[in-house]
Amino acid sequence: MNRAVITSAINASQLNAARLLAYSIKIRHPKLVVNIMTNEEFENDIFDNVFELPFGQLYTVRENDYQLYWASPVDSNLFIDCFSIVKKELDSIFEYCEDHHEMCISSFKTDYKGLPFVDRTKLYFSEYNLTKANSGIFYWKKDSDEALRYFKMADPIMQDWRNSYPAFISKKHMPDAYDSDLAHACVISALGNREEVLPVFPEVLKTIDMRMPVQYFAKAEDGWTKYLNTWITSDSKLKIQNYAMKDIVNYHEADFVTENILDKHGSYYRHISS
Repeated sequence: MNRAVITSAINASQLNAARLLAYSIKIRHPKLVVNIMTNEEFENDIFDNVFELPFGQLYTVRENDYQLYWASPVDSNLFIDCFSIVKKELDSIFEYCEDHHEMCISSFKTDYKGLPFVDRTKLYFSEYNLTKANSGIFYWKKDSDEALRYFKMADPIMQDWRNSYPAFISKKHMPDAYDSDLAHACVISALGNREEVLPVFPEVLKTIDMRMPVQYFAKAEDGWTKYLNTWITSDSKLKIQNYAMKDIVNYHEADFVTENILDKHGSYYRHISS
């Protein structure tokens, strides 16, 4: 079964982030295929394949998640949000998902200290019996019944989210902008297949979610990077405050991708690949 990580991007800042993601994966897995779904033109120095969005491009990048199934011809697929950086091996994720799931998405997140992350903006989910979904990472098998059902249901929910969300939540909880975690939670609810898509061990698809400071820091709306220090070494090791990152970090903010962090990852990848 051939494997690949795939991400998506629809503008220049997302492409920059996607390149950083690809470097971080290739440093640990030089032979693992890393693909991208995008309609943007760019000078490709890291991706194995570039797939166009098969059904046109929606306004925000994650509204296009439903197209991933048709864009990728790979048997075993792991999607990672472009605003992420990988600091762990991925073999165990592929092995678990291939053995147990056709489609798999978790709800498990931690903060940068490794503590379970409680998303205060999603506390209302319990009112509607919605499953909390961590859409920063998910897995599917090509040509499997469960994955096909999932992406077919995702199509109308993601394309027409403003009219789809009210079927699952009341007006008072309606977000002003597209919410990827909510969209995937709605797909799971509509299919009624929680047991099939949720992992037995949620930490298998764990990410570090850097939205935490927005909830806990005063005036953090201008971004967590203004409040927390980051360090990157010449061999691509990353620290946030005094914590070494050893997982998949979903950092969310384009400002995180500085020229320094991108260059150090790119240079180290080229060094070990030469």
